[in-house]
Amino acid sequence: MGPTKQHKPPTWATAFETAFAAQLPLLDALQARLQYRFVNRELLYQSLLHKSVSHHFRLKGPGEYRDLPHYERLEFLGDSVVSLSVSTYLWKRFPGAPEGKLSQLRSHLVSQESLAHLARSLELSPCIWVAPAEARLLTQEKESILADVYEALMGAVYLDSDFPTASKAVVESFDLIFRQNLESLHEDFKTLLQEYTQKKFGVTPSYIQKEEVGPDHEKLFSMAVALDSQELAWGKGYSKKKASQEAAKAALESLKKEGVTS
Repeated sequence: MGPTKQHKPPTWATAFETAFAAQLPLLDALQARLQYRFVNRELLYQSLLHKSVSHHFRLKGPGEYRDLPHYERLEFLGDSVVSLSVSTYLWKRFPGAPEGKLSQLRSHLVSQESLAHLARSLELSPCIWVAPAEARLLTQEKESILADVYEALMGAVYLDSDFPTASKAVVESFDLIFRQNLESLHEDFKTLLQEYTQKKFGVTPSYIQKEEVGPDHEKLFSMAVALDSQELAWGKGYSKKKASQEAAKAALESLKKEGVTS
């Protein structure tokens, strides 16, 4: 009688597909939105796996599921891919801009809030896998996790292809932002409004939270800005800070439109 044939454990990608079979169609839709289809599917899976999943299977899963890698290494790489892609775009778009101006723009564009916004536009949230026991943690850290997974995804595109391809994916995901007036994106509208109203009226604006809607992991805030209890404008955003900035921007535009000049 010959030696017993040993069971060869499946690759971790096969293990992943077995464990998350019901959710795989989400990844087809994601790749369509990204306009990039992965050759090495393991890279795509890794970019979407929270470390709690690997820990969960290491403790409770069968042996073949115990080495599922998570997105943090890809995030490390993707951070540089995104930064260099945005830097290159700004360098070309503003050939006469000084280094300080370019740095300000890049800092705004690659901020956690901005990257989380891009992740939402790609509908990444339903594609992120987290262990059931850590669902609350994911909810609490949604903004940071969305930004991190976006970077991991771009790092995965880079490894699966090359830098020009990954850079194209980054720039296309930034498309709506890039089509705005980038020169004003870094402006602090709350400070601008305060300086304006103090000079013109001798009054400092105040901000009032008006609404808070949506699930805990994706709250949308509405803030109003007021002078002497008179509301000037509202703004919305996925953080109170962003909503306040939008309210201040709208107030400045309103005052100028009404002909209140300094």
